[in-house]
Amino acid sequence: MNAIMFYSSFIFANSGIAANYASFYIQSANLAGVIGGTFLLNKFGRRTLMLWATGACTVFIFTVAIFTIAGKSTAELIFVLAYVASFEFGQGPVVWMYMSEIMNDKGVSIGTLLNWTFTLIIGLITPLMFNNMKTGTPFIVFGVLCGLGTLFVFFFMKETKGLSDSDVKKLYRTDRDVIGEFEKRIAH
Repeated sequence: MNAIMFYSSFIFANSGIAANYASFYIQSANLAGVIGGTFLLNKFGRRTLMLWATGACTVFIFTVAIFTIAGKSTAELIFVLAYVASFEFGQGPVVWMYMSEIMNDKGVSIGTLLNWTFTLIIGLITPLMFNNMKTGTPFIVFGVLCGLGTLFVFFFMKETKGLSDSDVKKLYRTDRDVIGEFEKRIAH
């Protein structure tokens, strides 16, 4: 997502689509996705949204690669827009909400630090990727990473919908059974 947001003018410079229009369309898709995602956050669970959105991002970014390689700039732009909107239905808002639900303040701080560190890395390597790889290859790399993200969500992310704050905080604790027993004893 950061590569597209930072370098949309660069990405579409040789596509025949005016870079300023491409940037405008991408920002518009981002806004539409944020608005749509906001309405879905409480209707569906965090894991469900992440799974569907990350899976959609995977499909869309691989499709971007195909159309980029084929030189179909309009189709490339359409699927970049679909990717951006899908991102804002899932990873955009859900990651931050999920971290605040399952982590303490120190954990959220570390997660935020890692996010901004990788944002910086993406900002630094994206131009190198687009300048030194064959046309479309950076999108294939991004697609593989999205696919790995989808698998991570499927296998490791736990649903928080319908759980109390106390239950959510215990989801990833290895000592949750001990804590539950301790809480039962205190209540009696």
